Amino acid sequence: MCKQSVQNVRYTMLCRYSGHISLVKVISCCTSRGRMVVGLVVKTRQVDKKSLNEFIDVEEAYQRIDAFITTRGFLQLPIEEQKDVIAFIVTMKKDENNSQIDGPIAEDIIKEKLENITKAIYVKA
Repeated sequence: MCKQSVQNVRYTMLCRYSGHISLVKVISCCTSRGRMVVGLVVKTRQVDKKSLNEFIDVEEAYQRIDAFITTRGFLQLPIEEQKDVIAFIVTMKKDENNSQIDGPIAEDIIKEKLENITKAIYVKA
């Protein structure tokens, strides 16, 4: 993401959104979608933590989002933003576990984690 784009997005985010929703919007802006060939073609997402860090400390974002995904408010987000958030969480957990695997996250993994979170929220309610 070019510096001018980051500044424009930052301004837009600060002016239009507040709280968890603004953080989700920023994470979505810093998440790319793609495809990867691993025997077959898989859809992937990848969070650009460097760009995200232009907006907010990545560790702070992780703590806030980790708490937010346990609430019903998370389920009110559009599905694509939910997937971006899950990609961010998976990326951060890989870092937390000092995983040697870096890069894109398969949509299947994101979908599975999202289903587990959704079930947990409904069971809690």
